[in-house]
Amino acid sequence: MNSLLFLFLLLLAFPCYFSTQTYRAAVLEFSPYQFQPGDNYQLLLRNLAEMEKYISEAKKQGAQIIVLPEYGLEGWYEEWDRDNILPILEPLPNYYAGKTCNPCLEKCKDKNGNNIDFKKLPVLKEASCIAMKYSIIIAIDGINDVQYCENQTDCPPDGRFQFNTLVVLDEQGFLVAKYHKGHNYESESNYFDQPKTPEIVYFDSSFGVRFGMFICFDILWNQPTYSLVYELGISNILFPTYWGNLAPAFSANEFQVGFSKSNKVNFLASNIGYDGFYSSGSGIFSNGLPLAFYTNDTIYPSNRLLIADVPIIIEEKPSIISFDSNFLEFDDLSIPSFKKFQAIPGTSGSLFLSVSGVDCQVNYSISQNQSESFEIEEYALFAYSGLGFFPIQISFCGLTRCVPDPNQQFDCDVYQTVHSNTFFDSFEIESNLQNSQLSFAMANEDGLQIINDEYLNIGNGTISNKDGKVFKLLSSVFLQVFQE
Repeated sequence: MNSLLFLFLLLLAFPCYFSTQTYRAAVLEFSPYQFQPGDNYQLLLRNLAEMEKYISEAKKQGAQIIVLPEYGLEGWYEEWDRDNILPILEPLPNYYAGKTCNPCLEKCKDKNGNNIDFKKLPVLKEASCIAMKYSIIIAIDGINDVQYCENQTDCPPDGRFQFNTLVVLDEQGFLVAKYHKGHNYESESNYFDQPKTPEIVYFDSSFGVRFGMFICFDILWNQPTYSLVYELGISNILFPTYWGNLAPAFSANEFQVGFSKSNKVNFLASNIGYDGFYSSGSGIFSNGLPLAFYTNDTIYPSNRLLIADVPIIIEEKPSIISFDSNFLEFDDLSIPSFKKFQAIPGTSGSLFLSVSGVDCQVNYSISQNQSESFEIEEYALFAYSGLGFFPIQISFCGLTRCVPDPNQQFDCDVYQTVHSNTFFDSFEIESNLQNSQLSFAMANEDGLQIINDEYLNIGNGTISNKDGKVFKLLSSVFLQVFQE
């Protein structure tokens, strides 16, 4: 076959790999007005109007897609229940394949072919019009779905399903995806249902890239992540989240970059920003490389728009080691184990812990040269394996700055330590954990700033810094999730 003809046919067959080398993406960390009893859809429209300012700016900077955070429209309310959240839910369309539903133009049918009443969908309609106005794909969580179900055998007692929902509207305002969160976190089950099995949802963009999606806590579960990445081969993930940081060791950015690296995907993560470092951490990552990221290390709310050119990944997925929950002999532990040391300039050492089947060792060397304001800080090797720290089975091995826990629950504060002042010449974490779909190799430095993957050596259950790269290390952890 003529080589030019062959190339032309190849381009037609694989447009998502050859139509462009990159796409331009945006994510927004956003602090919304908070829900108060008696609020209705006007609260969501008020927050959406604030978001529109950032959507407009993203478009001015050439973004083709923007991801908005979980709970970004409605904020957070500790005492939500199924009834008081109902006024801000909308009965979202179920039939939209093939660009048949455009809320802005009020063109959408129900299952019987009847026109949908858009008076019941004010927020979806407005979001659709904004996507159309700026000609940008909008992935937005918070237009949450209510589906009435009185005649179904699995229908809840109040006669309706309610879901934490991510919708995607394309550049023309068409509804192209609707995803219900597969795994509620703690109190969410008081007001949201979850699907019987996690939904596998994706869409194809106008610029030739296929996007999959999931929400926040879903990242720590086998599904839908496995089907999206390994069965369907999707390399671009949309991730709205309200991530509660456990600082210093388990911050949002660390999990985001860890998932991107372990699964060789582009990861577009948008976090809520209303309570400072407790929930901050958004970013755009490509195969573990941070293209743009942000963590607010203060206690004050913040908004931050991040934009980056994202390379289209065409690599094959890594081989994944599949483990079930019997890989380790789990104990039902409630707290991690710590082994502390003083970070004295010019010293080095090794520490070892064995906890419920996890063997964990750290080797370290503290820099002789420290800042003029340096005061000796305490660090700790820490390890865990079991249930209780998260509501799933996890194991981890790590090194972390150790500040006394004000609540005296742990040997070190694991909730609100965000700063460090100690330079490490080297650190190395070794464990008997394994690389897998749900493993996360994480490291950060002063201010919860993630350490770029190019400065780390990451192996099977191991993390170390590359020769000659010195960090004000805050924490570094290898974590693995186990599920059947």
